[in-house]
Amino acid sequence: MRRFNQMLVIFGGVIYILLAVFNLSISLYLQKNAEFSQLNPAYSKIAQLLNIGIIVFFFSLGFIILRHRKEMLTSALGKSILLMSAVFFLIRGAAEFLFDNIAYGLIGTMAICSVIFLLPVFLKEKG
Repeated sequence: MRRFNQMLVIFGGVIYILLAVFNLSISLYLQKNAEFSQLNPAYSKIAQLLNIGIIVFFFSLGFIILRHRKEMLTSALGKSILLMSAVFFLIRGAAEFLFDNIAYGLIGTMAICSVIFLLPVFLKEKG
């Protein structure tokens, strides 16, 4: 069970790194998008700054989880980070209902990500 939990934690860290890369690609796309550049310059800059912040946050959290994967399973802080991550993905999936075109695949993906972070918090290790 311990190995399974460690694999989930590693996968969770990789998910955050992939999200950072995805958001980086969105940032690059928005810089070239004509419609986005037509927005009020203040809104455009705010959106870019928020995206840069989330990129740094995702890279940092992914690195921390991967670097300290053992502590994620054994410390209260690690389990809190995993629990917070699970809640983040649940809320992100639920937020999809705010859009007119609901992406059910994205909601399912967010639910799976949430489970990936939640399982190591509650699965007891045999020993």
